[in-house]
Amino acid sequence: MEITKEELQTLQNHEFLKTKFHLSKSITEELQKIGNVMVSEIKSLEPSHIFNSFVKPSPKVSRGENYQTLPYFMLDYPRHFKETETIAVRNMILWGQFISSSLQLSGEFKKNFEEIISQKSLNLHQLDQWYICVNTTPWEHHFLRDNFLPINELNMESLNKILESMNFIKLTRRHDISEITNLSEIVLNDFKEFISLLK
Repeated sequence: MEITKEELQTLQNHEFLKTKFHLSKSITEELQKIGNVMVSEIKSLEPSHIFNSFVKPSPKVSRGENYQTLPYFMLDYPRHFKETETIAVRNMILWGQFISSSLQLSGEFKKNFEEIISQKSLNLHQLDQWYICVNTTPWEHHFLRDNFLPINELNMESLNKILESMNFIKLTRRHDISEITNLSEIVLNDFKEFISLLK
């Protein structure tokens, strides 16, 4: 078996894995707390808000080790994922890369909110951090241009062409991973933006 010098150093560095274990535990616990706050936020909304129909199921925190070879954490809430329709907010932390918050709509939810999103998207707070998915699938999360385009590069006409051509809408805000100490504030502020967007 042949390994590089860097690989051997990694294999010998058990302290990194201990740190990763404890950090992963802290992130998971923080996401669980944030999910509980999101439940309260939805319950406090006007009864007519669409999110009120999806208080249940409860928030789901998950993690994995191999999105493009990197560990990740996810918080899904609300989380209505069906073959014919989706309405969901997904928060993702990708190790060494970014924190993201995504609103995903398909089926009747895309049809019902497409015009509203078209009207409001160009007025989102800190527009330079917002992206719209242009991929044929909503299940990729990287920020290369074949997956996401920055909304601040689009005018109303080009945004509408994207919305009309896709069978789903995925609107995402990207934050630098260095902002992890503000995770709760980031996720909850983005969540409030999504709430406002769908009013």
